[in-house]
Amino acid sequence: MFESKLTKIIQMLNKKPRKLIRKDYKEFVLKKPCLVTGNIGPDPHHLRNLNGLTGMALTPTDEYIVPLTRTIHTEFHSMTDEDFEARYDINLVEELHKLHDEFVEHMRV
Repeated sequence: MFESKLTKIIQMLNKKPRKLIRKDYKEFVLKKPCLVTGNIGPDPHHLRNLNGLTGMALTPTDEYIVPLTRTIHTEFHSMTDEDFEARYDINLVEELHKLHDEFVEHMRV
């Protein structure tokens, strides 16, 4: 799972508890441009169903966020994940992996 990969690597590097890793990752993502428009000022979108939790009231942790603008984020919630990815020719899980890898490198510096 994403959580174990990201968390284990960062904990090895900094010996930080999981909660601080999530906070650091969220701050990192908030500085990134929108994955669709490239505009700065993202509105983080939580990718669902990646950590085994499902349900309307269960928001995934911040380890599962990707940057979208408010407009694109609102649009995302008006369609299915598949329709959104097809419309913008994007794979959000792959983008999440890239962000995690970039974050790990960022934390090593």
